[in-house]
Amino acid sequence: MNFTPEELEIIDAVKYRPSISIILSATAEIAMEKEMRHKLKITADNVKRQLQEQYPAEECASIMEKLDGTIDTIDYNKGFKSIAIYVSPMLAKIFYLPIPIEDKIIIDQSFEIRDLIYAKQEAIKFIVLLITGKHTEAYILDNGNTAKLKLEIPENIAAYDRDLPEQVANFTDQSKDKEILQNKYLKHIDNALSGILRTNNLPVFVLGAERMLGHFASITANTNSIAAMIHGNYEEASATEIQHLLDPYIKAWKTEKNQQMLEEIDQAIKNKKLEAGVKAIWTAAKEKNCSLLIVEKNYMYPADYTGDEKYIQKHDSAGTSILNMKDAVDDIIEQVIQAGGEVRFVDEGLLKEYLHIVLVRYY
Repeated sequence: MNFTPEELEIIDAVKYRPSISIILSATAEIAMEKEMRHKLKITADNVKRQLQEQYPAEECASIMEKLDGTIDTIDYNKGFKSIAIYVSPMLAKIFYLPIPIEDKIIIDQSFEIRDLIYAKQEAIKFIVLLITGKHTEAYILDNGNTAKLKLEIPENIAAYDRDLPEQVANFTDQSKDKEILQNKYLKHIDNALSGILRTNNLPVFVLGAERMLGHFASITANTNSIAAMIHGNYEEASATEIQHLLDPYIKAWKTEKNQQMLEEIDQAIKNKKLEAGVKAIWTAAKEKNCSLLIVEKNYMYPADYTGDEKYIQKHDSAGTSILNMKDAVDDIIEQVIQAGGEVRFVDEGLLKEYLHIVLVRYY
């Protein structure tokens, strides 16, 4: 998963105090700006109260001035579902997130980068290829937003008629001509799809009549990119209707991706490159030996150091130890990203037999 320079700046930043992290969901579709401004004002007042309990008035005033200035720069035309704000004495960043995320305020803790990663992972964009007997259209659907793609083909199948061989008396097999015409039409569509996938490597859902899609399936060179072929007449369907139509297919696609991750875990076990559980993964991450981290999406692990920072143990809330980390998982995620590794989230319970978190080592 690629990160923007702004995201990497947060991950790599030295933790200055006081620092403020805010994540808020945009709950209103209508009058969103008015609702968000009100929500942000209440949140800023809450942050100010928390800061005043921990810091001198001068420091509170300085960081609050920076927070207020950052809030003033929010672009409400971005069409976001959540917003993440990070402010410290050295940095101020805003992230516009395409999915709803639970509201939270974090003071003087590591910015919870997992929220950004999860938002990027869950915000699946995909290509919809709509094939009819008359014409073909392609779109990118991105969380309900639709962008039409240009297909480098004639607008409709009739344009291929002129390329057919001339009929001779009554001996031409018209059904054979129709098949040649259709195959040529579908080949051009598939070539155009290949061009789109070179610049938009996304899963593809192909919609159309069963017979037409059967022919397309037999000639396409893009089988590995096609998530599903869905039979039916959707020529007049709106983007919202298509989104709802695709929901169960997207769910099935995600399930398949989870299964592929489990297969990757099995292969890592065979190669003796797998670590399971926070304590073992923490040590490998500290050594920057981390290729792929897979973690259940809401899994957290409060932890204490055991002797030095290379080893940790689960915090005993009933004991007398000092809590060193509110969530060691978030720290591991940052270490993996800084080491050039990849991070993926899966549904809760999927990694139960692996202590909810696994790491595939480089070596």
